[in-house]
Amino acid sequence: MECPLASSDPLQAPVYRLDTDSLAMIFYHAVRDERSAYEEFTRLVCVTHVCQQWREVGLSLAELWGDVACACSMRLEAFDIVIGRAHNAPLRVPKMTRLRTMQNRYFLAQPQRFRELHSLECNWSSAILAGERLPHLETATLAVTDDGGGSTQPPVHAPVLEELSLIGCCIPFDAPSLKSLELATSAPLRLSQLITMLNGLPTLSSLTLRDALPEDPIQHDDLGRIHLPSLTRMHLVGSCLSLETFLQQLRPTNPDAATTIYIRDANHTDDLVRLFEALQPYLGGSSRDTIYINPSDYQFFLAYRHSDVGNRGTLSNAWGGVSLELDTWLGNLGASYATLVEQFTICQIRHLKMRVLENTGDNFLANMSMPDVLQVLRVPQLAVSVQTLYHSLATDSDMILDDPQSFASIVMPFFQFDSPTPWPQLEELTLAGDWPLFLHTNPDGVACVQSWLEGRAASGCPLRTLRLRTLSFRRIVTETDGDEPKYNDEAWNRIRALVSVEIEEI
Repeated sequence: MECPLASSDPLQAPVYRLDTDSLAMIFYHAVRDERSAYEEFTRLVCVTHVCQQWREVGLSLAELWGDVACACSMRLEAFDIVIGRAHNAPLRVPKMTRLRTMQNRYFLAQPQRFRELHSLECNWSSAILAGERLPHLETATLAVTDDGGGSTQPPVHAPVLEELSLIGCCIPFDAPSLKSLELATSAPLRLSQLITMLNGLPTLSSLTLRDALPEDPIQHDDLGRIHLPSLTRMHLVGSCLSLETFLQQLRPTNPDAATTIYIRDANHTDDLVRLFEALQPYLGGSSRDTIYINPSDYQFFLAYRHSDVGNRGTLSNAWGGVSLELDTWLGNLGASYATLVEQFTICQIRHLKMRVLENTGDNFLANMSMPDVLQVLRVPQLAVSVQTLYHSLATDSDMILDDPQSFASIVMPFFQFDSPTPWPQLEELTLAGDWPLFLHTNPDGVACVQSWLEGRAASGCPLRTLRLRTLSFRRIVTETDGDEPKYNDEAWNRIRALVSVEIEEI
């Protein structure tokens, strides 16, 4: 078949006069610009069916065929053809790829051929990988079972490996270029094994350990400490004891490293307190200036830099934060929060956010009483330096309307948080959740706010902004059978004389 693209007719457009090298370069860009490995595969196949010249060029690109050889499930005949076209080029198995059994068998027999290998369907025994040399491997996710050799077998040698996830079992490996490591094991590692392994990874920047942390407390100091000079992110999952042990062994070379702690089986707040104390280098030794407290959420605590989120961002964007999460509800965490806040240094925290489900009687989900809130707010690490305070109150709204006096007696002590000495740096207070409904229906609550503002002004620490933030004023109108709140009656006018009042409906 004559190829129209090979024409030497000078009247043809330039694209029809391209040489082989130029075509190859275009094919590389066209294939690798696709969004998925499967689309790369289909694009490369299409290239080889345009004309004879394109086919010859396309079939000669062994590196591209190696990239797409394992892009999707194939029959044996097709797989053999594609593997043949790849010649000796390194192969790729992308993430989230479901393949046939015979393809998985090929992986097990030829691991040294791969540049990228993500296959949870393959069952890699530790014996298969023992002493294996993987010269091309750059990133891998492997499900490994321990067939008895365990940590005593020869290591896997992967000189250019940068990302590794081992699921099920940890095996020895020699990967001096490793930057990201994830271990999700069925049994904890020995402390000596973990220390030796991590100290051999000087370039490691991201570390994830899921149920791999040793459960035994430190018995002696001759094991040395873990030194990860390049660490910028760690995600740890384990019991309070295992997490505490690891943090005590880890030398905090980068206190600002993004840290997620997922706590399993926390049965006692005493265990949490010891863990919080072990976190001190990543709290008090860091540049984080903002705290978020939410006892009713599995993510019950977050510390981060305010500049990382800003006014328009969300907490999920708080890169560089310390996030604490629980897999079980412990009930009242109130007393533990004071210990957690004490791990920061004086004058470090500038911004505080609290979302509290207040106990107003038979509310079994209540997670923090007002005395607990006051105990936290009076910790010097907050009282000295906080500039903005956000307090969201979730309660039984029926009680606000049916028994306002009892409700007021529960929540109004909040305005004693800066007594006897007002927070000297506080400039902005945001009251959210049920606060607007309470202040709209209870004149005593408004009077309490006014008295509090007057006290701050008299002490030389006037508040600059008072913000009321509510989900919907329509809810207030519906529940009170009243008019839409304007916050402009005489009582609120007296408050406006003391502070700038902002009403925010979200």
